[in-house]
Amino acid sequence: MALLTTMIKTLMAVVLALAASTLSAEAATFSMKRGLNLDQWVTWPGEDRWGDAKAILPYPEWRKFLGEDDLKALKDAGFDFLRMPVDPSPFLSDNTTDLRYQLYASVLDSTRMINQAGLNVIVDMHLIPAGGSRKIGMGEVMDDPATFDRYVEMVRGMARTLAGEDPEKVAFEPMNEPIVDCDSDGTSLWPDRQREL
Repeated sequence: MALLTTMIKTLMAVVLALAASTLSAEAATFSMKRGLNLDQWVTWPGEDRWGDAKAILPYPEWRKFLGEDDLKALKDAGFDFLRMPVDPSPFLSDNTTDLRYQLYASVLDSTRMINQAGLNVIVDMHLIPAGGSRKIGMGEVMDDPATFDRYVEMVRGMARTLAGEDPEKVAFEPMNEPIVDCDSDGTSLWPDRQREL
């Protein structure tokens, strides 16, 4: 457990270091005091439906159920940020090749929608386990070097998508709670994976 805590803290340090490296001389500060986590999925469409724009867009799916007034109500209730989990698996699925640009654009629209309501947002790339009709999850990304490389490219694509946003209002979490080998003998894959991210 201690190793997992250390890995998470190190990942957050990387996130902050990346954010700091992209800032101008007058560094912006992302702040968060009182927030909520949005739903990652509500209807959980199977991967076989991810190629259907009506099933996958807008993305993340919470936008089908929450509107601008709902977000403004959160701001009025005293919240200052939302954590927006984004399932990276659709970005890695062969079923979404034709919708890939729209997926990135939809995440950007979702980010801006939250900001327009006066809330800061953490864009959290939140892998979950594979299973059912899902071919790619945390295990596949962390265990297969080729899949991990595709994940890193997806993270770069999302970073480019969000790069023009105000760093005082948008934070980017490239991987949520990585599940990797936690060998005490120092043979863990995580240090190498973390450097690549």
